[in-house]
Amino acid sequence: MSSAFIHDRVAGILHSKLHVAGNLLTESNWDKPLTGDEFRLSSVDLVYLLFEIEKEFKIRIKEQFLRNYGFSTIDSIVSIIQHYT
Repeated sequence: MSSAFIHDRVAGILHSKLHVAGNLLTESNWDKPLTGDEFRLSSVDLVYLLFEIEKEFKIRIKEQFLRNYGFSTIDSIVSIIQHYT
């Protein structure tokens, strides 16, 4: 599965499930924190995103990938997914 394909699917989840504006989902924002000033997601939103990512990609993300802000940017989420695919 290509990185671009995974980025598109993650962006689609953020847009459709968490109502993140499409203009925020550009490549220039992929390394910015999802809980930061641009995206403004809450910790509850991140948990919901985790469940949606697991469902979409049919994976179960291990705790080790969640430590130290491992699930905090679009790029980091894509890296985690690539580990499983």
